[in-house]
Amino acid sequence: MTQPANNEITLELISQQKAEVLKKIRSHQSTITSSTKQLFAPLNPVTRQSNGIMKAFNTGMVMFDGLVIGLKIFKGIRRLFK
Repeated sequence: MTQPANNEITLELISQQKAEVLKKIRSHQSTITSSTKQLFAPLNPVTRQSNGIMKAFNTGMVMFDGLVIGLKIFKGIRRLFK
């Protein structure tokens, strides 16, 4: 994003900046999409059944814990604005 020395804003400059911002947004969007897919991917099959059950239980507990913490944070924020 180079600006002219006399600080004039032109349509070309605006279109360049818009293209750069869209490029950044698309790269961030692809990163977020891949992270989300990786996070919510089904569990990989485990060779031993006991490890699979424990992994599934631990994943469920972490998701439940995250939900509970999120609700507590929302309640705290709501109390601040009352």
